[in-house]
Amino acid sequence: MRISRKIKLVAAVGTVAAIVAVPAWGAGDKSAETVTTAAPQITVNGSGSVSATPDIAVWTFSLTTRAATARDALKGNGNELRKVIAALKAAGIKAADLRTAQVSLGARSNSDGTAVIGYDASNSVTARVRQAASTGDIVDAAVEAGADGVNGPQFQVANENAVYRQALQAAFADAKAKATRLAQAGGLSLGKAITIVEQSASQPVFYGATMAKAAALDSTPVEAGSSEITATISVTFALV
Repeated sequence: MRISRKIKLVAAVGTVAAIVAVPAWGAGDKSAETVTTAAPQITVNGSGSVSATPDIAVWTFSLTTRAATARDALKGNGNELRKVIAALKAAGIKAADLRTAQVSLGARSNSDGTAVIGYDASNSVTARVRQAASTGDIVDAAVEAGADGVNGPQFQVANENAVYRQALQAAFADAKAKATRLAQAGGLSLGKAITIVEQSASQPVFYGATMAKAAALDSTPVEAGSSEITATISVTFALV
């Protein structure tokens, strides 16, 4: 009669697994045992954050014009918005950093909605301000030129990719420190990294510390604070 059995051992540290297989034998069978052992490993997560100073502010400026006809409303609105665009360029915004955000035209009715009494035309332009210190002056220039709507700012970091790579390095250091401590607790030593998986990057988080103030005391005050860029990774290390 042949008897077979398998013994499975799982180590407490990391994803260590070992399987000892004993082949079937019969009476008088002197075959040697075959042992297959998986290399011990440990998988940990690591996160790293780097603080950066926002150096780009994105604003949207809009202007609404009313007229008796749709044609006059749209034409008049276009003429007025050109003054806003010209003022933004004169204040230092390059043409490549200006983009039309939305153009709209709608009828305006009387109080009971029974008749059209005119038309409203609206146009908005988005400006990317690359000189943080002049952000307040840019807003003032747009409003003085006729903009009657201001939305923003949305702060950005120009070298965000480079800052994120620094955060990745910090995340790996964090993962290695965790894995080292766990390996030592299990009486083992940390080996080389076997796999590294980048997890989703978080959006920059902005804090309220002062970064940029208006260049002049009488211009619109703007403060961007600091940006926290975070990276998270998963690393599998060998254990020795």
